[in-house]
Amino acid sequence: MYPLFLASFVYLTSGRSGRGRIRPAILALTAIGAFATLPDPAHAAGAALCSNPVSQLSAPRDEAAAGQRDLLLTDAALRYARDMANGRVEIESLEGDVDFPRATVDPVPGLRLALAQNRLSAWLATLPSSAPEYRRPVGAYTHYRDLAAKGGWPQLPALKVSLKPGHSSPIVPLLARRLVAEGDLGLNDNAAENLDGEVLEALKHFQARHDMDTHLLDLLVVLRGKLDTAEPYHVISGYRSPKTNGVLARASHGVAKRSLHMEGRAIDIRVPGRDLKLVHGAALALRRGRVGYYPKTDFVHVDVGKVRHWRQGREVQAACLRRPAS
Repeated sequence: MYPLFLASFVYLTSGRSGRGRIRPAILALTAIGAFATLPDPAHAAGAALCSNPVSQLSAPRDEAAAGQRDLLLTDAALRYARDMANGRVEIESLEGDVDFPRATVDPVPGLRLALAQNRLSAWLATLPSSAPEYRRPVGAYTHYRDLAAKGGWPQLPALKVSLKPGHSSPIVPLLARRLVAEGDLGLNDNAAENLDGEVLEALKHFQARHDMDTHLLDLLVVLRGKLDTAEPYHVISGYRSPKTNGVLARASHGVAKRSLHMEGRAIDIRVPGRDLKLVHGAALALRRGRVGYYPKTDFVHVDVGKVRHWRQGREVQAACLRRPAS
């Protein structure tokens, strides 16, 4: 049940030396917020323990209840430390060709010292990475989580053709409201009906922030219309920094060293409510770039490079598809 730390649990609150620790321990763990690694869903008691009012947890009914409480709190702290070092999601569960080495982590000494110095909150705060590659996604996740809590943004309807600068469309007010929610457009500019002025500049700013090529975004709009869906794309991989792409390329032969992901010209997607074969076929029919089919890992790769296609586990097709006459 506890394979990593079976022989080295640090009891947070039991015994005479633990008196007075229960409140700060629970407060420290719950203050981690969205990034807390509470005991796994199988540990229902642990989740309930950390969600109950602290006042109900200060005086366990008996020694067995105190021991259970200590074990679950310790488990939460150690799991959080482990996940901050190696990630909460195992990359192999998403991409079978990738095998990242995992650091050997023993957070027990750090937890012991933090408890001895009554600095549990400070110790927990040191665990997340300070690298910008980590901090930026954390900030984005926090931003989108707050948006979702406020009701999110309106769904944008599927378009059969690309919306061009200067054009008027019923989608523009919805787009403006979304750009306001994203922080790219001022609150007073969301009543626009034409894709120009402040709305167009805000859209360009949004695209620049996400490092995505506008031709690729156009492709996604047309593909969404061809699939006749208003569902948002599930993005598996979009822009990648050269550093990230290099790590992936070293870990998997399926990742190109000169991937168009590094230029914001490629994206890996799936579409809720649409079979992956249908998405693959629709992307091929567009003939607007390269298309990769990954049924084992459940996504389709599209980009705006030279027209060609491939399938997971097979070599890239040597013969390019011919573009239709324009």
